[in-house]
Amino acid sequence: MRLYEEEEADFSIPWNLSLNYNFNMSKPQSDVKGTINSNLGVNLGFNLTKIGNLECVEIMIFNVMKFPLPKLQLIP
Repeated sequence: MRLYEEEEADFSIPWNLSLNYNFNMSKPQSDVKGTINSNLGVNLGFNLTKIGNLECVEIMIFNVMKFPLPKLQLIP
């Protein structure tokens, strides 16, 4: 026996996930020490409403071991 005769709520939420990895190595001159840069980007998004969605973006920089706070944004 159901309390209400309405349909149950649909909790399925459309989402997307994207991963990006970049590796860059350079040595501009033979007498200059070369540089290596490596980072990983993660982008996770949820379509919460028909009007807008929520995105979380994180970029991790490995050569200096920096892991800044993720950026949250509401996109209309």
